[in-house]
Formats: sequence, structure tokens, C-alpha cells
Amino acid sequence: MTVFHNILFRGLNALYNQASAVSKGSIPDKHDLVSFGEEQVMFPGLETASNNAGLLAINVRQHESFHKGIEDLRNHLDSVKRDPQAKAFDATRLRALIDAFAPALVQHLHDEIPTLVEYSRRFPEVDVRPIEQRFSVHMRSKGYGASPVTGLTLLLPCMLACHDRDFNGGRWAAYLPGTARTLSGVAKFATRFAHRGVWRFAPCTFNSQLKSDMCVDWSGHGIES
Repeated sequence: MTVFHNILFRGLNALYNQASAVSKGSIPDKHDLVSFGEEQVMFPGLETASNNAGLLAINVRQHESFHKGIEDLRNHLDSVKRDPQAKAFDATRLRALIDAFAPALVQHLHDEIPTLVEYSRRFPEVDVRPIEQRFSVHMRSKGYGASPVTGLTLLLPCMLACHDRDFNGGRWAAYLPGTARTLSGVAKFATRFAHRGVWRFAPCTFNSQLKSDMCVDWSGHGIES
């Protein structure tokens, strides 16, 4: 769970930190960054956090505090994507939209871990398969898992390119044990044909090596844990 959260934070950091530079770039630069941002907004963790916050009685007030912010960011990214000239791209607004919900989201995800640990301790007999099935249905409704191509060209590259293998002193380097090298090769091959320019804005390589220090500390919350 910690690694999964860090993948989300790394992705948002990359979007946040590169927005200003891209505002001076070309139209394709802006469209590619926006496409990368959309993958972060639609990524399973954000969707789960915003749409299933009632599950296990996780703080509903926290959910309300960042759900609208995520939707506002999604709408802004979509408006840029639909504009052939990307005139709607506004780095200051994009960063402000992330600033508006990031502290609440970070706090929510931090609080989620002890909640889930306590739940599993108190209710070890609970069958999680129905929850997994609901999650699969939700993912398919968002386009993920709808076809093998979608997984290879969107979900897989997004996970690999936002996973910092040196996080926590390399403790989670084998987050995908035994398969990371193969998956990395598959992702590189798949993205030669789809979304080629998008992943240059990712914080890590497909080998999960951090490209540069992109850590942003929102309101004192340590976003890497």
C-alpha cells in the first residue's frame, strides 16, 4: 500500500513540477504533459480514494475535501486536451488546482493504511473477493483492463514510470518481484506505438529509476511515505 501511494505522489509531483517549464514549450509538449496528467487523475489509487472513501468507514469528511479538487483538475486537463492549440494550458492554474486538494489527499492516504491494518486484524474472516470484483468492474468502466492493449500502453507504463525503486532505501525495489525487467521491456516496446511523447514527463524511467528530485512537500506532509 505504501508503494502504491508513493507511485501516486511521484506522478502528481512530476505534473506539478514540470507545468511551468512546459508552459513555454510547444503545443505537443503541452498536450503530452496533459495526457500524462490524465493518467495520474484516472489512476486506480485516485479513483479508489475519491469514489470508494466510504469503504471501511474511512473519513468521509476527508473524502469530500479532495473529491471536488480532483474533478476540477480533471476538467482543466480535459479542456486543454480538447483544444488543438492548447491555449487553455495554464501552469499557474494547474499547480493551484493540485495545491487545493493535495494536502487532504495525502492525509487521507496516510490515514488509510492504519485503518486497513486494523480492519484486517479485527475481521480476518472477511471475504475480499467481492470487493476485488467491484474494483475490477470500476476499472473496466474507466477503460483500464478493457483490453490487453490498454493495460500495456497505459496502466503498465504509468506504474513503472512512477515507481521509484530507491524509495525507502530500495526496500521496495522488487515491488514487481521477478517480473520487473520483463514488464519494463514490454512497456518500452508498447509505448513505441502509442502515447510516445507522454512518458518523457514521468518522474522515473521504465526501469523505475528516478530521473530527478521531484519531491514537493504539501503543508508539511511527507509525501513519500
